[in-house]
Amino acid sequence: MVSLKENYDFLRSKPNLDEAVTLSNPKTIEYEMVRTSLIPGLLKTLQSNQNERIPQRLFEISDTARQDAETDTGAKNHRKICIMQLNTQASFEVIHGALGLLMTKIGAQTYNKKGEVDTKAYSLQQHDKNPMFFPMRGASVMLDG
Repeated sequence: MVSLKENYDFLRSKPNLDEAVTLSNPKTIEYEMVRTSLIPGLLKTLQSNQNERIPQRLFEISDTARQDAETDTGAKNHRKICIMQLNTQASFEVIHGALGLLMTKIGAQTYNKKGEVDTKAYSLQQHDKNPMFFPMRGASVMLDG
């Protein structure tokens, strides 16, 4: 559970109440909807650990929810994974390495007879439509197309 601000405003996104599962009468403003992204939770964790040494590496595998009129409950859970790394010298290679390890673990990245990585099962595509990411710093992971 998160607030509308945490789920949308803090990520520079417009609230989409057609997708969000919201409570009709929340006790507090901090818990007014079911999260649609894992990113707010990891950012709150980093904020709480500002005095800790860096680098900091976090990940979460959990469910989010979105409205779905075709289900009995009117909502559907979506399993997601989020990896966040805080580092003063981080580069694309750091997060790409974490993605490569994840793809190897789920079987999406294989090795050919020469021991070289065959990444035909997944690819990265530039993704600049999401305002939460800096320009030219976002990518979509495409698995089997």
